[in-house]
Amino acid sequence: MFQFTTTNVINTEDYKSAVKVKNGIILKNIGKFVKDNVQAIYKATAEDAELAKVAINFANDIPDVKKGDMLRLNLYIGVTQGSADPRYANDLSFKGRPFSVEFTWKDDDNTSATKTLAKLVKDMQKL
Repeated sequence: MFQFTTTNVINTEDYKSAVKVKNGIILKNIGKFVKDNVQAIYKATAEDAELAKVAINFANDIPDVKKGDMLRLNLYIGVTQGSADPRYANDLSFKGRPFSVEFTWKDDDNTSATKTLAKLVKDMQKL
């Protein structure tokens, strides 16, 4: 009458609590798993998290910039749909938070932006 499936993620600590019984195992705080009722078991290895990166080529993206020009960098930092972080809550279906950073172009041309980028990186790390 009731047919359903579930997906269970079993961590190392959960597996340490396993008690073997006839035709299955019991995992503390999860439940009893009988061999006949289990369709498949997969092992996934952990992967290190990677921070997101943004690459902007100032030479191509803003070719007419001159020393002393004021620029504004607008970013919208989004979160995944499953995130309920209140810092990114808004009225949109895509949750995120806008950031704007204004900076002055300090270099003589746009091909060598070392001074400007060093200051921009320093300012953005304060956010």
